[in-house]
Amino acid sequence: MSQYKKVDMETWPRRSHWNYYRNLVKAQTSMTKKIDVTNFVKWCHNNKQKFSPLLLYVFSKTVNSLECMRMFALEDGNPGIWDVVHPNYTIFHEDDKTFSDVWIEYYEDQEVFLKSFEETMNLYQNKKGIKVRENQPPNFFCISGIPWISYDSFTTSTAGDRPPMLFPVLNYGKYEEENGRLLMPVSITISHAAMDGYHEAVFFRTLQDNLNSYH
Repeated sequence: MSQYKKVDMETWPRRSHWNYYRNLVKAQTSMTKKIDVTNFVKWCHNNKQKFSPLLLYVFSKTVNSLECMRMFALEDGNPGIWDVVHPNYTIFHEDDKTFSDVWIEYYEDQEVFLKSFEETMNLYQNKKGIKVRENQPPNFFCISGIPWISYDSFTTSTAGDRPPMLFPVLNYGKYEEENGRLLMPVSITISHAAMDGYHEAVFFRTLQDNLNSYH
C-alpha cells in the first residue's frame, strides 16, 4: 500500500508558491541540460551492463532522493509527499514504430531493481498499446528515452484548464561526443507548484553526482 506524509502548510516555506501556482497561475516549468555520461558509459561497457536499465535505476534513485519530485495533491487540495515513487517508462516497438509504457517497482538495491526490470521486460516488451501493465500505482513518475536525436530543448505539456501534473516528466536523448566528453540531453517538465528553478538545478546536480559514482 502506498504511504505518504502530509506537508505542514503552517510551516512550509513554499505554501504561498503552492497556492499561487496550483490555483491561480497554473504554470508548469521545463528545463533541459546536457549531462556528462562519459564515465557512466565506460563503466557500463567495462562491466557488461546494459546502458538503459541502469540509467533508469539512476534516474529513479535521483527522483526518490528529492521530496519535491514525490509530491501529489491530497483531497483537501494541500500537498502530500509519497514515501517512494515508481518509474513509468516507455518501450519502443521497432516493427511498427509505436511505443507502449509500463511501470516498474523502484527498489533502492540496484541488483534487485535490475532483476525486476529484466523480469518486467520479459513479460511486457512484446505487448502493444499505450498501457500494457495494469494496476499502475498512483505514486509514479514518467520517463522516456529519445535515443535517435540529441536535442537542445524538450517540453511536454497537457491540454485543459486543470493544474499541471505534479509528478515529473523526464526525457533524455542521444548522447554525443563534445570536446572529448559524452554529453546527453536530459529534460524535466513539472508543475511550478512542486518545483522552482532552484529545485530543478538540485535535480540535475544530484543526477550528475549519481552518474559520476560509476567510475
